[in-house]
Amino acid sequence: MRLRETASLSPAHRPPRAAVIGGGAAGMAAAWFLTQAGLSVRLFEAKQHLGGRLGSFFDEPSNREIDRCQHLALGCCSKLLTFFDRLGLRRHWRRQREIYFAASPGRIWRFRASPLLPPPLHLLPGFLRLTFLSLPDRLAILRAMFRLRNTAEEGTVKAWLVRQGQSPAAIRMFWEPVLLSALSDSLDQASLAAARKVVVEGLMQSRRGFELHLPRLSLRRFWDGETAERLQAAGVQICRAAPVDALTPSASGWLLRLSNGATEPFDAVVSAVPWRACVRLLERSGQPLAAVMPACSAASPQPGEIIGLHLWFDRPGFALPNAALLKTHSQWVFRPDDEPVDSAGRDGKRSAPSVPEWYCQVVISAAHAMPLPPNADLPAAAARELGDVFPALKGARLVRWRVVREREAVYCPRPDWEARRPPQKTPLPRLALAGDWTATGWPGTMEGAVRSGLSAAEAILADLRAGS
Repeated sequence: MRLRETASLSPAHRPPRAAVIGGGAAGMAAAWFLTQAGLSVRLFEAKQHLGGRLGSFFDEPSNREIDRCQHLALGCCSKLLTFFDRLGLRRHWRRQREIYFAASPGRIWRFRASPLLPPPLHLLPGFLRLTFLSLPDRLAILRAMFRLRNTAEEGTVKAWLVRQGQSPAAIRMFWEPVLLSALSDSLDQASLAAARKVVVEGLMQSRRGFELHLPRLSLRRFWDGETAERLQAAGVQICRAAPVDALTPSASGWLLRLSNGATEPFDAVVSAVPWRACVRLLERSGQPLAAVMPACSAASPQPGEIIGLHLWFDRPGFALPNAALLKTHSQWVFRPDDEPVDSAGRDGKRSAPSVPEWYCQVVISAAHAMPLPPNADLPAAAARELGDVFPALKGARLVRWRVVREREAVYCPRPDWEARRPPQKTPLPRLALAGDWTATGWPGTMEGAVRSGLSAAEAILADLRAGS
């Protein structure tokens, strides 16, 4: 699906009114595309802030907002990055042209594209430099990638990798770091089709597909601040703390009933709430779930858990912006650009702290499928692993920590669920679905969310033009 300009509708008396329920990335994208097509759009969000699962918390000692879990985009996230461009917000994301792998004791490998080779050969020199893998494993990984690009097989990732002769070391030290963070599910459960999307789009199709794009602002400031301001400037009316209880078909479209009892008429509706919230909304509305989402009415998808471990040490630990960690429970570690940071009060005035603090965040994806220590032991265990990998942290004191568990961060891309993900267009006229859980062809990512918002907007516009 290509991102394209949608021709503005030209109603005789007034622009059609569209409601978007849900203020996450999918809902904000749908609202943007609909208003760009000339519709009058109201965005309803049940919470006080927009962004959905893309949120932050305020850390009092450091006087800063910190993302609950680190989010990033890949260079292959074309619809997401184009969306940022159209909003004029790409400058708030920094591009990283290298991926770093780190292992004990202090060994670092840099993975980058060759400027001389065309895709899909552009990463060949980078693979050959990954000497934490044996040469036979590196060659086997390359063979498997090319076979994956061309295979039509289904099933799970790990079963396919084993059939391709991938060794346990290759799976543990390459495939898991690359795929776990994208799929948020164990490789013995995740869909091969979802893995193929990540590998082909991210590593093989374009020179910049594997590059990381990381936020310069906190996710709350980016989505609830900058993005919301752009939507409002474009004409979207944003209603925070405004839960929608039910939808009722009307002669001209839909009647929304809010939690305060008020009702509002709309010509079209996009439901951009999470899967479970969408089920509840449709059940309260009296719409048979099977009529709208027949493919997924039988059973709910498996939620995928992601853990963000926020760690403050008494000394700096490493200079890398981030790294994939090998042979550890801790999968990735990130640090902000401006570390080290001194403690400060809420008024923003910095003072010399009694104990200097150096911050980093460890991310564990697919935590629901991992043999992890108890919650209370996770920070100390992660600190020990970081000390093993980065010598500067060996013996460092963990000053404080915070554990954030996103138990329903995404829905796991398992083969049965992938086959049941509903499309954005529904059988009910002028009602569309959006969300990274809908059928986008992508795992549950910001890219998938924005793609779903675009597709939902296009489904609504097609219905309106058809007069349905």
